[in-house]
Amino acid sequence: MCSSDLAAAERALEEVVRVRCVQELTPSRAVRFVHLGRAAIREELAGGLVLTKGQDRSIVVWPAAEFRAYAERLNEASRSNPKAQAYQRVLFSGASDEVPDKQGRITVPAALREYAGLDRDVVVVGKNTTAEIWDAQTWSDYLREQEQLFSDLSEEVLPGL
Repeated sequence: MCSSDLAAAERALEEVVRVRCVQELTPSRAVRFVHLGRAAIREELAGGLVLTKGQDRSIVVWPAAEFRAYAERLNEASRSNPKAQAYQRVLFSGASDEVPDKQGRITVPAALREYAGLDRDVVVVGKNTTAEIWDAQTWSDYLREQEQLFSDLSEEVLPGL
């Protein structure tokens, strides 16, 4: 097998995904993956972004500058705190720097797709300065559980508002 055939086979094995992201980082949108491992993203992320594991089996999409700022804040955590160290290990070990191609697409690495259980139907959820990519059924289940608690959480999350 020649090197170009090997490279083509490796790309096919990667099961790259194609997804159109939302125009804003605040709404959510259902999308469908096709086997090509790419995600179309908005113009503001054209300078680069970082994909990481989310805490609820999702993929977090960070603008590169936002991720750098978050990483700097994490450096302030105690190096002797085992929970802080475990969190950082998982976060940084799964992080993937991505730069969009000329069509605004990025590759979603196979390890992250597997972690989030992404196959075909996914939802991109805006979350203020980041976005999350969820398996559609997992998001639906999560939202059904959380919507029941949503009204009660506002006082805990933002006391006095």
